[in-house]
Amino acid sequence: MKTLKLTFVAVLVAYGPLALAQTGTWNKAGNSLAGTEKLGSTNNKPLRLFTNNTQRLTIDGSGKVGIGVTAAKARLHVADGSSSTEPLPNATMVTESSSDNFLNILAPGNHRSGILFSAHSNPIAGGFIYNNEDATNSLQFLTSGATRMALTAAGLGIGTVAPKTNLHVFKGTSGAGAPHPNASLIVESSKTNFINLLNPNASTSGILFGNSFSNSDGGIIFSGDSTPRGLQFNTGGNSTRMVVASNGFVGIGTKKPKSTLHIVHSDNGSDGLRLENSTASKSWNFITDTDGDLQNRADGKLVGFFDHTSGAYVTLSDMRSKKDIEKAPDVLDKVLRLDVMKYHFLESAPSDKKQYGMIAQNVEKLFPEIVFHKTGNGQDQYAVNYSAYGVIAIKAIQEQQQKIAEQEQTNQQQQQLISTLEERIVRLEEALNKNASKSTFTSNNRVSSESGSATLEQNQPNPFGQSTIIRYYLPSGSTGQINLYDTNGLLVKSLKATENGQAIINRNELKAGIYTYNLSVNGKVVAAKKLVVTN
Repeated sequence: MKTLKLTFVAVLVAYGPLALAQTGTWNKAGNSLAGTEKLGSTNNKPLRLFTNNTQRLTIDGSGKVGIGVTAAKARLHVADGSSSTEPLPNATMVTESSSDNFLNILAPGNHRSGILFSAHSNPIAGGFIYNNEDATNSLQFLTSGATRMALTAAGLGIGTVAPKTNLHVFKGTSGAGAPHPNASLIVESSKTNFINLLNPNASTSGILFGNSFSNSDGGIIFSGDSTPRGLQFNTGGNSTRMVVASNGFVGIGTKKPKSTLHIVHSDNGSDGLRLENSTASKSWNFITDTDGDLQNRADGKLVGFFDHTSGAYVTLSDMRSKKDIEKAPDVLDKVLRLDVMKYHFLESAPSDKKQYGMIAQNVEKLFPEIVFHKTGNGQDQYAVNYSAYGVIAIKAIQEQQQKIAEQEQTNQQQQQLISTLEERIVRLEEALNKNASKSTFTSNNRVSSESGSATLEQNQPNPFGQSTIIRYYLPSGSTGQINLYDTNGLLVKSLKATENGQAIINRNELKAGIYTYNLSVNGKVVAAKKLVVTN
């Protein structure tokens, strides 16, 4: 590499004193000049200077100075061979070489060097300065008299003379302290800060990320073909994994989302939407299966799903997924003790509708298996598995149905006994009537006429568990009695029939069972009914 070194002293020596010569003898040892002498030509011929019989410097008739060149192409043309290139016509100074070419400006280590440009009345409006006092050993670029860019050992700073990485674009301090040590680009501002990529509407812009696999293994793309005026997020070979459409819809696994969040996944139990607790490593996955149902998976295991047709929630109940199976104990008595309440939640307004439900602490006393006490994450709340009530209700209905069946069987047996008793009563009436026929004709006519208008009604209520009323009609002047018999035909209670027409029987006076009662008037049975006492 050849280096051309230019000093302005050499130019002055070569160019300035040439005008000193006058006609007469020029003393090589020195001349005392009056100020009007000159050295040079008086015509249009070039002035040539030689050393070692080689032309070194030429001043042509127009005043162009050539060093190392006989035909200068600028006011000052320094050459060390031909570049085979024409300079700009407006160039005032040209340095030319047939090889590498440099302009070397030298200054002491504690001084500056550079090239300055003037504009209007400002002699240093712009330029390049090396080793300026505010950034030693750096190259600064000036416009309008101020440093705009600085190249230092740390990097290139735009808006700062102290870049903190390879490229540091500065528009005021952010107060963020030191940047990330691996950052190759810093864009810093004291206010709102953006990186603005501009391109025509039909084009795509973005940021691509590369590595040893690919120079565009991932990226963020704006306004791609499938997402006009939207964003694409690419990974794994620059494949689009997520988009934000121009309407704000987010798509994961699809480039054309049809709702606020649209997830398209493969037929895999670990896909879909996953919610996970970072501390306990417990998770839920929500996926759509090939049947269109929404599956719920806890730690990867299917626990239930929403039917895509009816929307009903279906709980997993496969025998193959269960163990320790046993018959449930009787629950009817406990079910009858459950209290259904109406209430407001604490955050409800007085005008809000009240809810029907149960109090978890009360339910826990009867069915602790369906009550949950949540104490994690600072909680202290009781909750109830309301869906379990349906299963418990089925068990209670089964027990109740068994009791009803037993009661119906008892009723049938008692009905048979009643029929037998009624037959016996009929026979008794026939026997009584025969005995009554032995009385005088007058007496028979009186009894018959009096008892014929008497009536006996069915007790109400029947069956009964507390008390019941027997209503009857007794003709005036007659005497009557109500007799109560058990299923064995034994008399268990007698009541005097009065003209008020009713008799009350309390539950505590009888045992549970079926009874027969009749009304006798003047000693003759006129009617009979059955009566049932419950537990």
